[in-house]
Amino acid sequence: MDNNGIDRAFYEAILKFESDEKSREYYYSVMDSKTGKKNKDGREETVRDRVLKVYGLLFCEDTGLGMGMPAGVDEVYDTADRLYIGSVGYDREHWYRMKHHFPVIDDDNYDRFAALVIADLHSGYLHEAAEKEGKMLVVGEADPDSEILEFEDPLQALAYARENSVDAAFLDTDMQNLSGVELGQYLKELNPFINLIFLSEDEGCCFDALDMHASGYIIKPPEDENIKRELSELRYPEFQKEHKRVFAQTFGNFELFVDGSPVDFKYRRTKEIVALLVNNRGAQTTNGEIMASLWEDEGDPEKKVSYLSNLRQDLQNTFKDLKLDGIIIKQRGSMAIAKDRIECDLYDYLEKRCRSKYTYTGEYMKQYAWSEYSMAELDEISFE
Repeated sequence: MDNNGIDRAFYEAILKFESDEKSREYYYSVMDSKTGKKNKDGREETVRDRVLKVYGLLFCEDTGLGMGMPAGVDEVYDTADRLYIGSVGYDREHWYRMKHHFPVIDDDNYDRFAALVIADLHSGYLHEAAEKEGKMLVVGEADPDSEILEFEDPLQALAYARENSVDAAFLDTDMQNLSGVELGQYLKELNPFINLIFLSEDEGCCFDALDMHASGYIIKPPEDENIKRELSELRYPEFQKEHKRVFAQTFGNFELFVDGSPVDFKYRRTKEIVALLVNNRGAQTTNGEIMASLWEDEGDPEKKVSYLSNLRQDLQNTFKDLKLDGIIIKQRGSMAIAKDRIECDLYDYLEKRCRSKYTYTGEYMKQYAWSEYSMAELDEISFE
């Protein structure tokens, strides 16, 4: 990507966008400027067009975006929280998403977030770090469900673990108030399947680590390769993979549960969209198909499009609050449920039939009229 105004001044203008009017004016002047090239539709390409194309090329390969297509709000939203620089899943300072600048990504700022990413790689701090330190910038996708936290006080870490599920913990053996070994013992009491990885100046605590079946032990200072190896060889990876937080109940009335509790959506139609995606068993469902199922031939088409946009936003916000990123797979103009990420009575029954732990008794998503077609299929299967 040639310069076209993507320089340090542009980068700084994005950072000051919310607080400084001149920065906003400068940002818009650059984004609306012409690159001298043409878009596929014949329009003159702007820097905004170029930024979204480059962002799409670099980060949106798994969203169904075609080569040369600009990233839209859905693609940017789906990838923004998954960008990282540096060691995967460990050093939180290297997580790219600048939440203090972009706590929410929506129609009003997705192009600005994309511009910040491209400008930073081109002429921001990340670019400078690569030049001055001679380090390669690694940009990729971390586990969309992971949350990285850092505590200086082991008692604060323990307090957090009492209220939240923790899959893995890197523990320094030499800490105030509690040693890493002592903290590890408390964490194991709270969660026997936690992966404990100790960092120590020497091998003095190895036997303690072995005694509590720790996942790993690293001699300080830790190298990136050590961290990656420990994360790739966790002691309890299968438990984490098998544990599914989401259960979709389809027999009888449809209900979605997360961690054992029913999900409360802002709009009842949002829940119906989830039901429809579950019913379609991982197949991409277009916006048109969703509207046809929810409203059939009723209402103004333009109003339905607007309402669907609100429902999609509610779905996005609800799942984000519940840390369920990755459950919905979005492509341009369509959505699907990630079948392998949820437990579902329907899926288990169709796969195992008489061996399933769930029993179909003639009722399926009975609050939705469109479910009758699938119910006819289930009726036929149950009589076999």
